[in-house]
Amino acid sequence: MWNKFFETARWLLLLTENTQKLRNDLNNTQQELKRHVEKTDATERELRAALERLAYEVRRVSEQDEHEREKLLLKIENQLLRLSLPPAPKETPRKRHRPDARDEPNKESD
Repeated sequence: MWNKFFETARWLLLLTENTQKLRNDLNNTQQELKRHVEKTDATERELRAALERLAYEVRRVSEQDEHEREKLLLKIENQLLRLSLPPAPKETPRKRHRPDARDEPNKESD
């Protein structure tokens, strides 16, 4: 009977010890997870800031390129005016009209 009592007491002590170890492991894991989440959040904030800076730079470069194209166009027009040539049309060039059989004069009547 005493033997069973001591076995049960030993079993309870082992269970208590294992439970405490598991709680400690769980707390350590939770702390590591919190640190990881904080680090990930900081990295995400840095990436967002870098993306915003990059988007700003892309817009700025695009605007600068547009201004440069406008300046070049004005320089070309200025040179054309100096040469007394008419400036190029501002519209996009249209497709050339290809005459078809209906547009050609009737050769039979000649």
